[in-house]
Amino acid sequence: MAADNFGDLDRAVVHASQIDGRAPFSRIGEVLDVSDQTVARRHGRLRAMSALRVVGLTTPESDADTELIRGTTARHLLGLG
Repeated sequence: MAADNFGDLDRAVVHASQIDGRAPFSRIGEVLDVSDQTVARRHGRLRAMSALRVVGLTTPESDADTELIRGTTARHLLGLG
């Protein structure tokens, strides 16, 4: 799917997820001035389309049980895939 098929709200949800992959939908909705249900639906749709992927990675220097980095990739929104 081309990058131009995504709206401003889709991009904003992705951006918020990239800033804090653990942010609750209610907080993202507050910031974007939409309901948490709207954020959850957009997030779920983007994930179902493989346009958004949330990943968890441990840092090589840490104990895998104590530190986890969560990130979001959005290759379609960036026009990379």
